[in-house]
Amino acid sequence: MDVKALNAMSVEELTDLRDMVSDLIKRKGPVAWGPGDRVTFGRTNGKKHTGTIERINRTTATVKTDGFRGYRVPFSMLRRA
Repeated sequence: MDVKALNAMSVEELTDLRDMVSDLIKRKGPVAWGPGDRVTFGRTNGKKHTGTIERINRTTATVKTDGFRGYRVPFSMLRRA
């Protein structure tokens, strides 16, 4: 979908689209991850960390790295290892 298609939509259609996207994001959030999952995270141009999810919070996961250090990581930064 491009910007022209979005501009052609009515306010009601845009609101419905926003609601659908919001529901999809919620379903793909914490439900997609669970304790015991192996993950990697880090900066795109920096060091990557690998670890295991210990706990799922509302917007983050607590990840214990292989170096035994714990981090609270946003779901958007997590990748499957």
